[in-house]
Amino acid sequence: MKKKKKSKLKLKRRNRVLLLVLISHLVLTPIMTLVSFFILGGVHISAAALDYEILSNMKSSNNSGTTIEDSWSADGSSQKVDFNLSGDPLNGTPIITGKTKSAVLAIPPELTNQVLPDEPAQIKTNASLQVVDVALLEETILASDQLIQLISSIAAGSLGSLTYIQFDAIEIQQKIDQLNHDLLFNQLIFSTMPILSADGSFIQVDLHESLNSVMRERLDAILLDIAECTERLHAKGTNMLGNIVAKNINTVLDPAKTQLITAITAARTLLQTNTGGAEEIARFSVLGATEVTIPTIVTAPQHLAQNLAANFVGTVIQVDVIDIEAIRQGQGISTIYYQGDAPKMGSFTFSYRDEQGLEIAPSETVELVVGEPYHFTPKEIDGYTVKEIPTNATGIVTEEEQKITFIYEKNPVKAADVTVRYQDTDGNEISDVITLKGFLGNDYVAEQKEVSGYTFKEVIGHQTGPFTELAQEIIFVYEKNPIKAADVTVRYQDTDGNEINDVITLTGLLGSNYVAEQKEVLGYTFKEVIGHQTGPFTELAQEIIFVYEKNPVKADVETVHYQDTASKDISDTMTLTGSLGSDYVAEQNESQPKGEQPVLPYTGEQAELPIWVTLVMLCLGSTLLISKKFPKKS
Repeated sequence: MKKKKKSKLKLKRRNRVLLLVLISHLVLTPIMTLVSFFILGGVHISAAALDYEILSNMKSSNNSGTTIEDSWSADGSSQKVDFNLSGDPLNGTPIITGKTKSAVLAIPPELTNQVLPDEPAQIKTNASLQVVDVALLEETILASDQLIQLISSIAAGSLGSLTYIQFDAIEIQQKIDQLNHDLLFNQLIFSTMPILSADGSFIQVDLHESLNSVMRERLDAILLDIAECTERLHAKGTNMLGNIVAKNINTVLDPAKTQLITAITAARTLLQTNTGGAEEIARFSVLGATEVTIPTIVTAPQHLAQNLAANFVGTVIQVDVIDIEAIRQGQGISTIYYQGDAPKMGSFTFSYRDEQGLEIAPSETVELVVGEPYHFTPKEIDGYTVKEIPTNATGIVTEEEQKITFIYEKNPVKAADVTVRYQDTDGNEISDVITLKGFLGNDYVAEQKEVSGYTFKEVIGHQTGPFTELAQEIIFVYEKNPIKAADVTVRYQDTDGNEINDVITLTGLLGSNYVAEQKEVLGYTFKEVIGHQTGPFTELAQEIIFVYEKNPVKADVETVHYQDTASKDISDTMTLTGSLGSDYVAEQNESQPKGEQPVLPYTGEQAELPIWVTLVMLCLGSTLLISKKFPKKS
């Protein structure tokens, strides 16, 4: 439940918004962090040398003033020596494996039980603390959130116009905003008495209690400042109307102010009594630049056969169990030199070469006292990275000359990009463009992809090759795979829609063209085409119809005779010609009896009258003659 509440608190901190409003005398200005972070000396952020160190760039020094040339006598005398340990903030979150922060000074084996703490150690540090890690501040933060939201609402005019109101929320806004960030405590100075380990191998300075005490005092002062500022938060009207609005504002503000002050009072009580989680504040703090001075009394060894470089190692850690052998591998080395009888020196020559054996930096020579342990680290050379450290870079100094060769490899140089494109034959992109990156001297391989619906045709450029300083481009060209189109049906019909020739089906691929043939059909003449005789194949079926008219057929000759009733020709015959199916008209000339001219279909056969028709016509003719010869009497 507590973890869930802390997650909710973190979310509220991220989402908190303060409205910056300028209305009459109500001014909410951009927020300034009131507690600065004081960094001792220059800051160089790096990782810790030991996994459990909580500072980086650990350094150690002492005020003995001894050197190889100016060393102390190994006569058993005692000297006051102050050891100074210093470190910078870690770049990242330290690995917390214990509750106690400690400064530790590892004593060299040659001086075990000969180094004693003298006076209280002096600590000067900076520390930061995430508010969300301080459980006793949860209610204070929630109450401050509500008050700030209420101030923002008032600034927006929720309780009336602020034109005639004096209401300065800048101070409370700035005070509360400290809880929105990591609390930064600068120049924390305190002291505590060092303790010698039971086996005399190290001196430990417990930082927890004293650090926790000064941080609680600082935090208590911050909360008191916020509470007093909250008490002073008050709206005042400048006229009668303003007095009414101000009264409403103060009435609404009072419960929120009371809630915040109550929460602060409860938190301060825990801080002052070191209960309710207050005792854990230092555990969750993160140290900034730190200096620890440990006063000691060092007793010199007696009767050294050779010179002694007594290496002390200092560090600042947060563990419950101290591994002194691991600490002795740290970087914070401080040496006291003792003169032995007739010291002998060993010589070391350092060479710096690349992978081909070429010298990339001048060689160096140093001398050390025989019998001393040594450990050499390769120096940094621009443009190169250490590849091999020889085994003889660590060991014990002997009289035999040592040649130590460090091997470096040249740092890779970023090459220009190689762009790989996938295009069709028209230059259109058919797949995502790929950018290959690498270093000069390395090779690239451009992949020939399978692209759906396409077949690889060729590659333009080098599919494999070295990265260079110039940009390169490789183009894989693909042909589009053919797709079968819908059929085109070609019909040949007469004007009545009857098929007069075989139907033809044209097949092809999308994108290709068809040509429908206009055929010669015996007995017919082409009239028109319905549809497109040529065009592209498509996904839809198409139909083209060639329409033809039937050719006319010449009929037999028709002969028209003009005869009397005795079947004698009385006028020239006429010959009628035409096509089968067409009509003819036989003309009645003046020698014929008047009457309706017969219109018969042209069949190609000679017209013949039945015998009975002829007899009737003869009788009618005779009757007509008699009637004219003998007129009727009146």
